Amino acid sequence: MVAENVEPKDAKKTAKPKATEAAAAPKVAPVAKPASAATAQKPAAKPAAAQAKPAAKPAVKPAAAQAKPAVKPAAPQPKPAAKPVPKPVEEAPKKSAYQELKELKPEVPQKAPEPKPVAVEEKPVAKPVAEQPKPVAKKAEPSAKKVKVEPRADSKVEITDEDDEEVEYKAKAKPEMTAEKRKAMQLRNSMNSKRPAFHRQEWFRYQKLGDKWRKPKGIHSKMRRHYNKRPPIVSIGYRSPKETRGLHPSGFKEVVVHNPAELEFVNPKVEAARVAHGVGFAKLMRIVLMADKKGVRLLNISAEKQAMARKRAKDENVKLPETGAVE
Repeated sequence: MVAENVEPKDAKKTAKPKATEAAAAPKVAPVAKPASAATAQKPAAKPAAAQAKPAAKPAVKPAAAQAKPAVKPAAPQPKPAAKPVPKPVEEAPKKSAYQELKELKPEVPQKAPEPKPVAVEEKPVAKPVAEQPKPVAKKAEPSAKKVKVEPRADSKVEITDEDDEEVEYKAKAKPEMTAEKRKAMQLRNSMNSKRPAFHRQEWFRYQKLGDKWRKPKGIHSKMRRHYNKRPPIVSIGYRSPKETRGLHPSGFKEVVVHNPAELEFVNPKVEAARVAHGVGFAKLMRIVLMADKKGVRLLNISAEKQAMARKRAKDENVKLPETGAVE
């Protein structure tokens, strides 16, 4: 028979807890369960091998998690100062062979330019009065004959002698105008500067058309219909003020003159004379003399031509009667 008190070897191994587990877990007394009446009456029929099961491990509560101490953040450490970077040594530029030869040759000091000697003017020594020679009288040379050349009427160059008297400058006559008329003349001048040039249609294509103005009349003419990028057409908007129409830029009203008798009907305060293109120089002399007498301004005769006419009339002794008729 097997003794009940003897335990198997395996049971001893299981029954002994490990030293490390016993030290870690607290010792808790096992609670004995009360045996019921049914279990108490049953005989112990189990073999010893069944009794060798190890007892149930007691419920061990986990130890409370230890609170970790608060760790203070480390103070920021100052950054180490950056080390100065050494600058790269610039290499000297290579010298050319000419520069090396120039350095080897010794420089010759240049001599300063010598100052030029200042010439001293020697004053002539005055001779005594007795020694001075008497001035010899020069013989009078025969004077050259002066030839008078009369210029042609159509010539622009005037040949004059040195003995001729200078022509006095005379200011041109100006018209008498009211304040309104003067203002209208200023307005006309400003409009003339802004007015475009009017050309005939396609004047740039055919040379025979010239620069004269013709109104476009074609049924398909884009210039007549005022299309874009077409030349301007004469219209009423370009017209000058009514008070200044037909006046010369000077402000005078023009009157065509063919002979000196017609100058008697010219009002010098408002009108000016324009000599007809067919008038010759002989009749022009008398017209100029008559204009000087009446104080009439001649628009198309220059001051040089008028001076020439006065001089020739003086040489020929031309006179005008009181009526202004030709002698």
